[in-house]
Amino acid sequence: MTDWNYTANALIPDGENLPPNVRRYAAILAYDGTGYSGFQRQKHSLTIQHELETALSNVADTPITLLPSGRTD
Repeated sequence: MTDWNYTANALIPDGENLPPNVRRYAAILAYDGTGYSGFQRQKHSLTIQHELETALSNVADTPITLLPSGRTD
């Protein structure tokens, strides 16, 4: 085992586990982006990430923040 501190989106070293009560989920998402300014959150534009975080937060009854990544090429 190594001496490491968990942070969101951290690479977990071999032999280590997530801390208790921490979960990670992955999803493949398809959407029609018409009317949105892309996926990732922007200060002055409506985005898919904002809509998805709002919906998930309502279902979970706690704030949900997504850490999106992806490529379009």
